[in-house]
Amino acid sequence: IFSKPSKQKYLIFDRNSTKAFNFLFKKKRFEILDRRGESINFFVLAYTILKDGFKNLKKHYFKNYIYLVDPKIVLSGIDNDFTFFLLKNLFPKPKYICVQRGIRNSQHFKNLKNFRKKNVLKVDFYLVFNSVYKKKISKFVYANFLEIGSIYNNLFFKKKKLKQIKDITFISQKKDSRPFKHEEKEVIN
Repeated sequence: IFSKPSKQKYLIFDRNSTKAFNFLFKKKRFEILDRRGESINFFVLAYTILKDGFKNLKKHYFKNYIYLVDPKIVLSGIDNDFTFFLLKNLFPKPKYICVQRGIRNSQHFKNLKNFRKKNVLKVDFYLVFNSVYKKKISKFVYANFLEIGSIYNNLFFKKKKLKQIKDITFISQKKDSRPFKHEEKEVIN
């Protein structure tokens, strides 16, 4: 992309985050910062090289992209990309909001801990599934936490009139070596 990014109220960090936020915008009233190389904005790249040189090019590219878009809010639906949690330190002016995307295992928290040792991780708002994640993540990330459940699981809209439901399907998390949980036994009964 050769043109300067447009000034927008919202900037979405990472194209893969658009699914979580598209429903908020009637028209494309946001800018997308591609962080995986889907596109490179040569205007921002040239601006970054002239202003900051080649050292820490990616970091300065992100900072200058945000500066040029001048958003009020930067959004991410990719909570396991720890780069997002560093942006507030680079360019503190906008509000940074992260939405938890999926279930996180112990390896995620180990990676988060290792990353945190070297960096200060922060966002203005972190929308998490529940209080358990809030408690775990708050050990590593400075944020105002909101427990909202899964935005991805709840992202559907009622179409026309639904048919009457005649069957219910229950999908268990049971693995062969593990007994049923108490709640699952109740549902099965």
